[in-house]
Amino acid sequence: MRRRLLVACVVLVAGVLLAASPAWAQEKKFEVGAGFQYDMFNSGFEVDPSFGWHARFDWYFKPRWAVGVYYESVLGSDDLPDNGGYDVDIDYYGVRGTWLLGDDPAFQMLLFASGGTGSVDYDNPEIDSSVPDSSDIQYWYEAGFGVQFAAGQRWRFRIDMSFRRFTPDEPNLLQKSGRAALVPAFEAAFRF
Repeated sequence: MRRRLLVACVVLVAGVLLAASPAWAQEKKFEVGAGFQYDMFNSGFEVDPSFGWHARFDWYFKPRWAVGVYYESVLGSDDLPDNGGYDVDIDYYGVRGTWLLGDDPAFQMLLFASGGTGSVDYDNPEIDSSVPDSSDIQYWYEAGFGVQFAAGQRWRFRIDMSFRRFTPDEPNLLQKSGRAALVPAFEAAFRF
């Protein structure tokens, strides 16, 4: 439900902004990106390294500076002993700022920072029935770098690497306190 609402909001905002100002569309101030990543969680978070997907919508308020909204979903299995691996669904949503380095749009390096909230849902393997099956992520934040390749005037391809920290709203069986992840990602983006 949250995913559908987020996607609908992004599409609605993009449509309204484009309809309101055709000149902005000619300047290519907006970018929609989607891709996949491989979340490598540290050993303190009882989830196996897992693939996921992400989407973002950015507004370039200056030629090299952008702000936008970000959503990521990770589906994996837990790493708890003696339970056979139950499904875990992790959602992150928040805001992201990006700074492009270099003047040549064909190849640019970039730095970014993100932060927000989210949720962790999993099948409780009845190891401890007093521990909840799910928990909100109180907050998460990350910093990263990447490279961006242009493919024509509007298409971009990115390879990113980020370091992420996240903290549960309340401790649960998978996540007793704040944890970290290293997240390499690949993305295709369309500028308009």
